[in-house]
Amino acid sequence: MFSAFSSNIYFPAIPSIANNLRVTPESVNLTVTSYLILPRLSPSISGAIADVHGRRVTYIITFIIYLGACIGLAETKHFYQLVILRCLQSTGSASTIAIGAGVVETLRSLVGNGSIPAKGLAGSLIAYIQCRRAVKAGSADISSPSSTPMTKMPVNILGPLQIILGMEVTYIVFFLAIAYTAWQVIITVMSTLFKITYDLTDLQIGITFISNELGCIIANYIGTPEDFPLENIRLRALWLWSGVQCASVIVFGWTLQCHVHIAVPIICTFFLGWAATSVISTVTTFMVDVFPDQNASATAALNLVRCLMAVRATAGALPDINSMGVGWTFTMIFFIKLSSLSLVVLQLRYGPKKRKIRERERES
Repeated sequence: MFSAFSSNIYFPAIPSIANNLRVTPESVNLTVTSYLILPRLSPSISGAIADVHGRRVTYIITFIIYLGACIGLAETKHFYQLVILRCLQSTGSASTIAIGAGVVETLRSLVGNGSIPAKGLAGSLIAYIQCRRAVKAGSADISSPSSTPMTKMPVNILGPLQIILGMEVTYIVFFLAIAYTAWQVIITVMSTLFKITYDLTDLQIGITFISNELGCIIANYIGTPEDFPLENIRLRALWLWSGVQCASVIVFGWTLQCHVHIAVPIICTFFLGWAATSVISTVTTFMVDVFPDQNASATAALNLVRCLMAVRATAGALPDINSMGVGWTFTMIFFIKLSSLSLVVLQLRYGPKKRKIRERERES
């Protein structure tokens, strides 16, 4: 929640921040880049540590960093302070994504009922209650003095990189990175473009972002079937959501180019948020299924690639729009997103083979 909150609340305020700090919107967009780049490497470390040494202490440390950065941002007077504190804020908040994915998967594996994972607080409470009942019924023993303590494995900080380069999920990771980048570009430049094109106030700009967030909320309540084979079941919905995202991108760009009524691009952001969040949820669940014993590191691998890829796009979005125009800039993004579907084909073809090879190596 905190990671998404800190990221999304920032976008409607970009024109006001630029005005208050007396810098250009392009400069403020660089703070979005700073939120994505080096600080997003932190889940690669915290996720690996959480998998081995536990998540409670890791949560506490990251929240202290996050809260301190938020307090500092409230008192920011200079642009350089904004950049530095946004980096610290990202360092604290981004780590919670990887750790949280590990918590959810651990609870789901303890329940072990094979159903679609419950979402949010309800899912955590259901898993907790069922686990307690299992212990009381004697089906699990967590307090036996004769039980052998588990040996902690060494922290593998390079775990996310090994997952990325292992070729089992490489194609789908980069596919997700492109989908995330297209979404990130639109919500980054959206406030500036709406300010210029439709002369909206800060309050009106903030209201336009509700459409995107509603799409994200709806996507989070639509599950995918829990069955196998993994690639065919988990990833088959990507074709639909990719089509929706591609259509949303190109319609958004050309409606702004042609000064169409503001309702049209707002509706586009609704479907864009819905599609992008559905893609992220699908691929994240697939990654956790493929790496059940490295779930936090798998999620960190996704964060690493998608955020590094989004860095160039968000930093260069407004300069590209100024040189090519809104319509042609988003047409370029449309074709990049469309071509990324070839990565899904490669994942469906080669992913199962690589996974079976890894499973045989582990068994031997």
